[in-house]
Amino acid sequence: MGASHVVLQPGAWSLQRHWHCEADEIVIMLQGEAVLVENGGETLLRAGDKGDSACYPDIDLQFGPWGFTRKDGSPFD
Repeated sequence: MGASHVVLQPGAWSLQRHWHCEADEIVIMLQGEAVLVENGGETLLRAGDKGDSACYPDIDLQFGPWGFTRKDGSPFD
């Protein structure tokens, strides 16, 4: 696992668009806003946004603003 601390000036890019083949990526925004550009369009991100959710069907795990749970909503231990 790696980490980077980046301070962007207005209008700047953090990186070129990219996808990870064998890892996940997380963005923690402390202040301001940024635009996430994906194939489906653009999403405005702001400090405090809860972000996306994801499902891991092989291990019955899902996560999102509610935390980590199983598909039925019970806690993932």
